[in-house]
Amino acid sequence: MATVAATIADSGVHHDPYFVQRVTDATGRVIFDEATTNSGTQAISESAANCEMDVLRGVITHGTGGNARLAGGHIAFGKTGTTDARANAWFIGGTPHQLVAAVWHGAISGNVPGAGFGGNVAARLWARFMNSALAGQPNAEYPPPGPVCDRPGGRIGVDQTGWTRIAPNRPPSLFGPSTPTVVVNPIPTTATTSSGPGNSGHGGGPPGKK
Repeated sequence: MATVAATIADSGVHHDPYFVQRVTDATGRVIFDEATTNSGTQAISESAANCEMDVLRGVITHGTGGNARLAGGHIAFGKTGTTDARANAWFIGGTPHQLVAAVWHGAISGNVPGAGFGGNVAARLWARFMNSALAGQPNAEYPPPGPVCDRPGGRIGVDQTGWTRIAPNRPPSLFGPSTPTVVVNPIPTTATTSSGPGNSGHGGGPPGKK
C-alpha cells in the first residue's frame, strides 16, 4: 500500500520498492545505483494521480485524519484504514514528489487498544515520523489537480435485486467458527391439540437460518 501511495505522490509514476540504494567500493566508486535502473513507469495517468492527491488532502484538513497534520507548513495527503475487532488500523500518506510513509497499528489476535480507528494511534505515529523526516525540508508544492477533478460529480446506483448477502469467512482466532449455523425450531415438550386443521405446533414454516 505504501508503494501505491508513492505512485500517487509521484504523479502516477510507479517505482519498484528496493532496500539498497547505492553500493560503492573502498575508493568511493559507485558499483550500483538504484536510480539508474529504476526509472519508473507511468502506472496511473498524471491527471488522475494529481487529482487523487488533491482529494486526499481533505482527509487530513477536513476529515478523519486530523491527527496527521504536519508541522512547519507541510501539507500532506493521506488515508485512514480500519478493520473489525480492533485488529488493524492504518494511516498511509505523504507529500508530493518528496516522501511517503505507511504506519500499521494492530495484531492478528485483535482487540488492540486504540487500533479501532486509523485516524488515532496510526495517524499520530505517522505524523511524528513525517515531522522528523521533513524537518528542514522545503514545503512540497501540489501540482494542479487537472481535468479529472474538474468533472462534475454524480451518484452511482446499484440494483441489488436478487442479491444474496453472505457473511465472509473469518479467521477462527478472531471471530470464532466460520461454519454457518443452522437453527431448527424445537419440538414442544408437551403435546398440543387442535380442534381442526391449522398450526401443528411446529411453527408451520421452514427451519430458520442464522
